[in-house]
Amino acid sequence: MGGRGTCGVRQRAMVPPNPYQAPNPYSPPTAQGQAYQPYGGGGAFVAFMEGPDLAVQKDAPLPDVCVKCGATPCQHRRNHQFVWNPPWIIFLFLLSPIIAAVVALIVQKKGRLQLPLCSTCQTRWNRGIFMILGGVLWLIGAIIGGAVAMGEDLPEVGLPLMISSIVFFIVALVVPRNRFLRAKRVDDRVIVITGLHPSAMQATLAAAQGQQATWG
Repeated sequence: MGGRGTCGVRQRAMVPPNPYQAPNPYSPPTAQGQAYQPYGGGGAFVAFMEGPDLAVQKDAPLPDVCVKCGATPCQHRRNHQFVWNPPWIIFLFLLSPIIAAVVALIVQKKGRLQLPLCSTCQTRWNRGIFMILGGVLWLIGAIIGGAVAMGEDLPEVGLPLMISSIVFFIVALVVPRNRFLRAKRVDDRVIVITGLHPSAMQATLAAAQGQQATWG
């Protein structure tokens, strides 16, 4: 039986290594290595640890464990597309936001997963999105309103309005961050996810090797 908070997953097999690293020519072949088939050949989907984060194959069938709290079973599957841009894009934004936006569209990587979520975490995720959208709308409206007030020679109204819009927008971006999963890196094959609950992480590693997670 599963539950919140106290549920855990015991992994029956070793954590799979990164299948994209160059093999050690001095290590003997193992049964695990022979059975591990990244892409094609009827093997399990790919999942491996990359530091503290989990790298998982795009469109992998994730196990029925909430990715945010570890609860099971899950009532929802969220069709989520991760979008990742290389970190150097931020420096390009400092030079020219328009050029940076165009380049970001060209170099960005995307990957999609059906994320298992319990009802509580699904609600928290949706509220986080609404908070960000509210921040964006307030930023646009307040900047327009502030510009109009400044044009009417009302700086005591326009300036606080513009400053409050920037502060509220930053808060709206930062506060709900722990409600989501984020892509630390995306390439042509895998998504490196941060913010994943440890129980969901271990269950995914087990499923990638064709194992059944044991709950206790």
